Amino acid sequence: MSTKQQLVSHSSDMKKNDDNKTYIWIKLHNGQFIPDNNSKTVRGRKRGAPTSYNGNGNGNVDEVWGWSPGYYSLISDTNNTDNAVSSTAISGEDQQDITAIAPQQYEITLLNNSNNQEQTSNTTHIISQQNTNKLLSNGSIVLANSWEEHDFLNRLQTSTDESDDESYNYDEESSDSDEEDTKKSSLHHLIEEEVIDSPPSNLIELTHLHEPSVVHALRYRYAQEGEGESNMANNIYTDTGPILLAVNPFKHDKSGRLYGNDTVDRYRSYGEKGWLKERGGTTASARDEETRIDVDIDEGEEISLPPHVYAVADRTFRTMMTRLHPTTDISSSASSRAAPQSSAQDGKSLQQQVKINQSVLVSGESGAGKTVTTKLLMSYLSKLSEKKSTSNSSQGNDNSSKKEAMSIEKRVLESNPIMESFGNARTIRNDNSSRFGKYIEMKFTSGSSSKSTEEKLSTIAVPGATLVGASIETYLLEKVRLVHQSPGERNYHIFYELFSMKYEDDNSVEGADTDQHMVEKLGLLNYEMEDFRLINTSATYDRRDGVLDSDTFHDMKQAMTIMGFTSTEIHSVFQVTTALLHASNLSFERIGEVECALETDNAHLDYMVDLLGITKEGLNSALCYYEITIGGTGRKGGETHKRVLSMEQCEKGVEALIKATYGSLFNYLVQRINASVAGDIGKDNAGGKMSRARRGTEKEASIGILVSRLV
Repeated sequence: MSTKQQLVSHSSDMKKNDDNKTYIWIKLHNGQFIPDNNSKTVRGRKRGAPTSYNGNGNGNVDEVWGWSPGYYSLISDTNNTDNAVSSTAISGEDQQDITAIAPQQYEITLLNNSNNQEQTSNTTHIISQQNTNKLLSNGSIVLANSWEEHDFLNRLQTSTDESDDESYNYDEESSDSDEEDTKKSSLHHLIEEEVIDSPPSNLIELTHLHEPSVVHALRYRYAQEGEGESNMANNIYTDTGPILLAVNPFKHDKSGRLYGNDTVDRYRSYGEKGWLKERGGTTASARDEETRIDVDIDEGEEISLPPHVYAVADRTFRTMMTRLHPTTDISSSASSRAAPQSSAQDGKSLQQQVKINQSVLVSGESGAGKTVTTKLLMSYLSKLSEKKSTSNSSQGNDNSSKKEAMSIEKRVLESNPIMESFGNARTIRNDNSSRFGKYIEMKFTSGSSSKSTEEKLSTIAVPGATLVGASIETYLLEKVRLVHQSPGERNYHIFYELFSMKYEDDNSVEGADTDQHMVEKLGLLNYEMEDFRLINTSATYDRRDGVLDSDTFHDMKQAMTIMGFTSTEIHSVFQVTTALLHASNLSFERIGEVECALETDNAHLDYMVDLLGITKEGLNSALCYYEITIGGTGRKGGETHKRVLSMEQCEKGVEALIKATYGSLFNYLVQRINASVAGDIGKDNAGGKMSRARRGTEKEASIGILVSRLV
């Protein structure tokens, strides 16, 4: 196709109004539009969540991550409405055809929030056809979707000069009602006016899928409230094919509309019905009788649910269930197609050959909500298994079976408070940021069938899957945070939570001393947080999200008890952690010109060696000297030379000791958690050994959740 044909075809796809305007997104550089495209040295995309247009007419770097709405129109040949700018490069052989049909100049206008004001030179630009083509070719100008065109028009007609800054401020105290009223007032042009088109819940339905449209669609959906999808709260979830995009609202779901039990039941019921419908209603009992039950959804019933993290978890679970419980049709058809020699090669059935395990990737920048999303995924999957386990165990006479089955789900979820206290910290963007990567694997076995929770499907036996254990793998723990924090950031939560014992007498650990006695033993009674170098370098000691360290400390201790930590083990963990606080305050004194030693009159040294169970001499030798052995094996047959370290090297040695000790402590906690939640797929729910025949009938599967930390 020639460039001339491309221009004509391209123009037919563009929606224009009577003024010959083609609505577009325009790339800004440091808040300015550069018509000559000379932007190689001008960079500056603002990081963080996008804010609304401020309407200052000068272009704003905050406008949807450096993009501004606008339009271009013909000014050289206004009678020829079929002319348009090509979004592809222009070849030399088509130059004559282009000159014949294309105008020489275009007017590019950046839309602002001013009402009935004349466009200024900063918002209107006259540029040549060549520069316009370059901007289209390199992506500095991209076409708007149809619903965005209406939004751009509506913005000019109804907007005011009021500021539209939606950026979240941790320090600003306001009620939820005030926030909603402010939001409705500032976004009235998006809510109160009748909208012809609106962004879809699945962004793959957009005609043009690019950065400004994606961000604008997410912001638009979040701002909407009303019926349908929005009746659960702001639309923070949007699909892009199988990918779920989440906008962190920096709010707690106090009403329970977004993550409450009713919402869980809604998605569980919908997923269950859809799964049975796809299988034609085939159940475990029906397969034995070679019968099928048709499951239909009523005509007036909702045919789909809005995007949600529960939908992702449910889809993953149902896919795993399809592998665990394949239909008779799949098994019979596959076996009939299989060659005799292939079926006899290794004796493996189709059910064993099909991949059963599933996985979910949770990724995003710091503050995106990965930690909360992971907890929601684990909670939903546990509740699906909990439903099956409860139903199955209630059929028996042994109550211990139900207790054991329920404890698995609870222990899996209770691992989160421990991991957050020792692995999360406050950063510039997020008050509870995971400073390590983790992979959580939840293990299931195919259970016996249970009755459906849906009333009209109560006669159908739904195959089950029982959560029997889990495991956690961690990687890339941010150890440098232990010895250095940037201004406005904190060290790991546990260091600040320990000080909450000074102000609350909580004896939540059975058989333990009171918190005040514990504080005295740890050597914190006469010190405040400002006294320790490990946590005072950033001069930041609290959280901005309203969460109290005393509350998280209580949850962490309770979780450790549920995980099976004894009171002695819990105190030992606190002793090692506090010893690192004291280690950060160790000091050295010079002996001669190059040699140095620990200052023995430092009170923190006494606390550290007492908490770790070591000697001052041994610690001094490890930090201030090093040995070199020449020849032989170890100390046998070799010559050992002892060398001294400088004071700077000794101080670096203390930092290395703190990092290594905390890393070992963190790994120990992960191992103890894994030992508690690992379960035993070779045992039944009552804890007894499973028979050989039963182990052969039950299949195993897992759902992995990989949390990828980008920043």
